[in-house]
Parts: sequence; C-alpha cells; structure tokens
Amino acid sequence: MFNTMKKYTLILFSVVAVNIFLSACIAQHTFEQSWRSGLLDADDLEDRGISMSIDEPCLPPCWNGLIPNESTEDEVKATLSDLEMIDSQSIEYFYSEDNDEIDVRWDSALVDNSIYGGRIEITNGVLDQIEIVVEYELSVQELLDVLGAPDFYEIVPFGAESLDKVVRFLWLENGLLVSLNEFPPGTRIRSDMLVVRLIYSTPGETVSNYLENRGIPTRYSTSYNVWSSFKDIIIP
Repeated sequence: MFNTMKKYTLILFSVVAVNIFLSACIAQHTFEQSWRSGLLDADDLEDRGISMSIDEPCLPPCWNGLIPNESTEDEVKATLSDLEMIDSQSIEYFYSEDNDEIDVRWDSALVDNSIYGGRIEITNGVLDQIEIVVEYELSVQELLDVLGAPDFYEIVPFGAESLDKVVRFLWLENGLLVSLNEFPPGTRIRSDMLVVRLIYSTPGETVSNYLENRGIPTRYSTSYNVWSSFKDIIIP
C-alpha cells in the first residue's frame, strides 16, 4: 500500500509541475504578445510604401538622414516635417530657459496610439540624440542580420516595485541602444522578440561615457555584460 501511495504522490506531483510549467509558458506568451497588439506588420508597411528596415534610408547612427553630433537644428525641423510616419501636427518644440537645449517630440502618423512616436534632443544647435518608440514589428534578429552582434547587453529593473526586467542591447560603433519589452523572472530572451525602443546617439563612446551622456549615472547601470549569445540571457 505504501508503494501505491508513493506512486500516486509522484503522479500528482508530476501533474502539478506540468500545470505550473504550462501556466508560466502561457503567461509569458501572453506577456510577449502585449506589445504586438496594434503594431504594423510587414504587409501594412508595404501597403503604405514605407520601409522600416534599420539600414534604410541609412545605417545607424543615421536616422532618416539625421546624424547625431552632425545634423543642425534646421535640418532636424526640415526632416521631421517631411516624414510620412510622423504626425506633423503633433510636433512640439520645448526650449530651455536660455534656448541652448531643445526637446522635440511627436506622435506617430501610422498608428492611432499616442504611446508611439519619437523624441529628439538638440544642444547648441546640433542634434544630440534621437529616441523612437517602435510602432512596427521589428525583431532583434532583424538588427543582428544588419548590424551583427551587439557589443553589450544589460538587464535592468522595470520599476522600483516590479519584479519584471527590461533588456537593452548596445551597438557602440553604431551609437544604437535598443530596448525590449519588460519580462518576468525566468524568461529566456530570444532573437525573435520585438524591439520596443531605439535610441540613436554619437557612436564609438565607451559604455561608461555613453551612459553618462544619456543622463544615466553609471552607479545605477553597472550590469552591462559583454555579448556572447542568447542562451546566456535569462531574466533573473
């Protein structure tokens, strides 16, 4: 009788373990899909005659002809007013008190959702940084295909009270910092996951200088790791 009870106990344990695993997989899948809702896919872009490849019309750090540390304020204004993916009526310019810094913001014209759009920082009349909230399906693999392997990756807390973490990849020579969605502990990061945010900046900086120049004190960002492969990236 003891052996019979032991047998049923093992069966029950196995069933519970499988259910927990399946529930975690379903939850993770649902979580990953949350950012895909409402995003444009390749067919949507083709129908609109728009290419969103990371290297078109130019390779990072260039974005639609604008280059950090090179493009002027006038070039930024002219470019933004001509881009089809930008709602020109939503473009706003916020000037610092002495007018040496300009914060430019806009909404996407492609998706009816105010979370999508972008931001540009201009300092002393020269473009400093470009930040894009991605409104189309762009996977990490698409970036790897064009840019090759990133130099570093980082896993950082999503918020002070959240267990979820955000994964960021850094291509130093392209001046590109890429963020994925926030994920719960235990998530294994894959190349088919979608990019949430792109930040273009001056290329070739060290990680420390890059973070300092982005307004992120390095004492808060000490977890950058040299890139190896996706098998090494699991949310702790």
